Order: sequence, then C-alpha cells, then structure tokens
Amino acid sequence: MVEVGMAIKGKWKFQNRESKYILKKMSEAVLPKSIIYRPKTPFIAPIRSWLSCELVEMVNDILSEKELKKTGYFSPCFVQNLIQRDRNGMEDNALKIYQLLTLQLWFQEIYHYRP
Repeated sequence: MVEVGMAIKGKWKFQNRESKYILKKMSEAVLPKSIIYRPKTPFIAPIRSWLSCELVEMVNDILSEKELKKTGYFSPCFVQNLIQRDRNGMEDNALKIYQLLTLQLWFQEIYHYRP
C-alpha cells in the first residue's frame, strides 16, 4: 500500500488546494460529497467515559497508594485526593488522572516492575 501511495504522482495527491485529491475523487462513487468534502474534525478521546467505566479498576489498582509507593514518583496522598475530587464531581481531573495512569504504567514497563 505504501509503495502504491508513493508511486502516485503529486498532482493526483493534491490539486486545487485539495489534499487527498485522488482518494476523494475515487470515493465520490460510493460516498456522498457532504461526507468526502466536510471539514476536518479532531479526534477527542473519551477519557472521562473510560475513567468512569472501563478503566475504574485499573485506576484503583495502578494508582493505589501501595503501587504508587513502590515506584515512588508520585505522592499517593495527592493522587488519591485528585481521584476522589474527580469521582465526587468536585473537579474535572480526568485528563490528569489519565496522564498519571499512563506515566505510572510506563514507569512499571521501563523498570520491568509488575504489580
């Protein structure tokens, strides 16, 4: 697929200030123009939803006082307070919690630490 993409001449990739020109033209046969030529929209990860559903147990485990003390990078008291204030609706700390979760997982991975 990469080789095919690289073989396509530049004039077919970008024309009249339109990027992905050939892809869009080919798509016109199967998709409405309103879909093909709509403005770009950013992807926003549903972090709030993840933290309140799928990741609840992971947050409880990975960001527990016991686990945070093992790696020693974050204050367990501060993190637990951050989580509680978020869960009680006092503050929106979803992004901070997600960032702490991913950092803690990364520390565990690079130091081959497993809970």
